[in-house]
Amino acid sequence: MDAAPAAPAWPGSKRLLNRLRMRQVALLLALKEGRTLSAAAAEVGVTQPAATKLLRELESALGCVLFERAGRQLRVNAAGHLAMAQFEAVRGAVETLGRRLQAEGGQSGTLVIGSIITATSHLLAPAISALRAALPGWTVRLTIASSERLLEALARGELDLVIGRPSAAFSHREHAYRELSAEQLALVVSPGHRLAGRRRVTLRDLAAESWVLPPGDLAVRQLIDREFQLARLDLPAARIETPSLYATLCLVADGHHVAAMSMPEARLLERHGMLSVLPLKVHAGLEAYGTIVDRRRPLSVASARFLALIHGDDEPPTGAGGPGMPG
Repeated sequence: MDAAPAAPAWPGSKRLLNRLRMRQVALLLALKEGRTLSAAAAEVGVTQPAATKLLRELESALGCVLFERAGRQLRVNAAGHLAMAQFEAVRGAVETLGRRLQAEGGQSGTLVIGSIITATSHLLAPAISALRAALPGWTVRLTIASSERLLEALARGELDLVIGRPSAAFSHREHAYRELSAEQLALVVSPGHRLAGRRRVTLRDLAAESWVLPPGDLAVRQLIDREFQLARLDLPAARIETPSLYATLCLVADGHHVAAMSMPEARLLERHGMLSVLPLKVHAGLEAYGTIVDRRRPLSVASARFLALIHGDDEPPTGAGGPGMPG
């Protein structure tokens, strides 16, 4: 039996850093985003022949082939995908460095938080308000998306921290996770809806109603889909899909739609007279979510303070402004 081919010799980090050029990294990341070689070359400001030379020099520096070549076509191999993933982390570190340099001294800066919609009202809003009182010079920028997309943005350095669920993009080696909540799902209508105030409502009663639902990649929607499957009912045909809590509330307020959200959010809005929680228990609860940070990057002053506030800690976590949060 023939011996397996030897793995390429690793050149060593010091030698690689001396040979690596940021334009090579930028070119590889442009190719990762699905661009053709000519389009990737234009993005980094070089000609296509120069881009080809950059890639060959990168392969030489790494000591391995990243692409299978067939004429003018480039096909990324396993080593190429690995390099692209690692250089994504490099881009994330550069993005984070830019924000940290602007925030040097800790008196001002921008904290960029990514959150799933479930946490926005009862957990996120009070923590942000408390942070603004503690660090008035800081700006908070908030992004709402699915956990998968948020973790991808965290890897690119576009976010300082995530409030979400450990999805397929989560890695215990790269991420530190601390649980916040596991919650029941509530079904809601406007106070003027014909079903509001009833003592008993079944899922069959709701099957013919008009619904406002999040897209299929979000946890709330997946639970609703499963609930109808368990009841052997078709998902309501009359439905509007939106990831926006604000749009959901506006649509429910017109009195004609049913919606789903976490129970703490629903009870908070019910207390303000904005909607009514229906007396129907959803069998499965929402999967637990929590805070997620990248272990490889230091926490800013604002990141550490925000984590302490949202978890109810007396002091910021160890390493605030230094290493990433311990797991």
